[in-house]
Parts: sequence; structure tokens; C-alpha cells
Amino acid sequence: DFAGGVRNENALIRQYRSTAMFPEVDQAIEDIVNESLVMDLDRKPLKLDLEKTELSDNIKNKVYNEFNTLLRMLEFHNKGGDIFRRWYVDSKIYYHIIIDNDNPQKGIAELRAIDPVKIKKIRKVHKEQRRLSNTTVPFVKKVEEFYVFTDTTKDSPYQTPTSGIKIAPDSICYVHSGMYDATRRRVFGFLQKAIKPLNQLRM
Repeated sequence: DFAGGVRNENALIRQYRSTAMFPEVDQAIEDIVNESLVMDLDRKPLKLDLEKTELSDNIKNKVYNEFNTLLRMLEFHNKGGDIFRRWYVDSKIYYHIIIDNDNPQKGIAELRAIDPVKIKKIRKVHKEQRRLSNTTVPFVKKVEEFYVFTDTTKDSPYQTPTSGIKIAPDSICYVHSGMYDATRRRVFGFLQKAIKPLNQLRM
């Protein structure tokens, strides 16, 4: 167990952040960020290519315009390196998609970053018992998914739906980096492989 007995995902993220504070690891992360994103004054750091899609030119132009709008909202030309570093170190990134309720036709009004430690996805499975032949079998009646935002510094693996603010899945943009574990139930960041050599280096 080279992860150091991590209890939950929040503890894992904190371990990655503490690992990234060491000079050797920090220098490696800086090299990765600099190689991944090219910031230039005369061109964009990211481009969208829809040439191989079967969309019409009208739809393509709309998608290109919205993509550029999102880059402007994120201030990606100035903050792209910080966003990529956060995503790489934490192994995941969350954004709250905010729209104007009075005029939803305007689309996305703001993208607000959320600390991955403070948000968790909850999946509630509602089952009912049905009699099949001579046995009773549980059937899935409904699956309810939502996010819970908890503005607390306490690291509790037993978050409940009532311990924070309930947010609809459509209002959250979630993207993970890293690798799945053997059970494909948890995402480990790329810094997971750096923990063991770092511990040896410190010794």
C-alpha cells in the first residue's frame, strides 16, 4: 500500500497537493504543464476541430463561437496553466455552470470553479421487492443522482445528502484526469506513482 493508507478521495487529493509542494515534484509538474500548453500572443492555446464531423456549417459555426465564449469566461489565455495544473494535481476539476434564471436563452453566464474536496456526487438507488416464482428479488425502481456541496474543512467519508447543498447534475461540469484503479470505481491521479519515490527520496 504505497498510497499511505488513504481513507477516501478527499484525503487522496490532500496527499497529492502535499506531494506537489516538494521542489522536485513541483519542477516535474511545471515541465508537464509547459509542454502541454503553448501560450502565445498571436494564437490560441486550445482549438476545436470539427472537420471530421457530419455537422452542417451553420452548426459548426455556432459550436466554434460557444467554444470561444467558454475560453473567454475561463480567461484561459491567462489562467490556462493554473487550470491545467489544478486538474493535473487534484486528478479532477469541477465547475458550477451558472445561468440567468430570468433569461435562460442567454446561455451560460458564468463558470465558477469548485474545490474538489468540497463537492461529492451522490447516487441513491431506490429498490423495491418483487416476488419472482418462489423467491423475492430486489428490482431497481429509480436511480437519483445529484451533487452535494459542503463548505467545511472536516474530512468525513460519511457524507450524507443532508450534510450540504444539493445541486442538480446538469449544473456541474466534472472532468477527471489520472487513472482508474483495478475496480474502476476510483480515479487515481498521475501523482499516485510519485508518492513511493518521493517517500524514498525524503528518507
